[in-house]
Amino acid sequence: MEWINEWEKINQSSTSKTKIDLAKIFSRNSISPIETLQRHLRINFYYGIAFFICYISIGIFFPHWSIITFVAVAASFTMYTVVTGYSLFKKLTNWQKEFGLIQELKKINEALEKWLKLTEKIALFVYPFAISGGFILGGTLSANMSFMELFDSNLKIYALLLCIGILTPVSYFLTKYLNQKAFGAYINRIKQLIKDVEAE
Repeated sequence: MEWINEWEKINQSSTSKTKIDLAKIFSRNSISPIETLQRHLRINFYYGIAFFICYISIGIFFPHWSIITFVAVAASFTMYTVVTGYSLFKKLTNWQKEFGLIQELKKINEALEKWLKLTEKIALFVYPFAISGGFILGGTLSANMSFMELFDSNLKIYALLLCIGILTPVSYFLTKYLNQKAFGAYINRIKQLIKDVEAE
């Protein structure tokens, strides 16, 4: 494979100080999972900003302490995923190529999988707060109840717990599915590239 030979030629050259971008090597051969990952991370970044603005708007227009508390947790998680996703995007842009192609591909794959697993674990913790905030907001708006009226019976508390028990795992697995849909094919592609390089 031409891009493998080019990489190895540069790495074996003791006089060359040129830093080669993985994305450029891939694009020459119509193999560009890195650029595609960057595009998906950029889209994820914009969606995260949009959701963060929505959460802040809810807190402003419905300034009840319970809603603000739950929305703040969800907004904090959203901003964390935005910041860490942007950090990963910058890493994909600025890889240092002193360790060889296989090592670089493994670093990219490891960083991406680690980021996805981290966001999924944090999401599992945050979803109950987001669901509770939505339950309270919906109850206060549609039923015109105060916070105390919303939880003045065991039936309403059980209804909230049931919502959390059902929607939390559903939302978690939906997050995993969307992550797999957005990034899974490119993770597999990078793994295949590693196998191709190791087989040379």
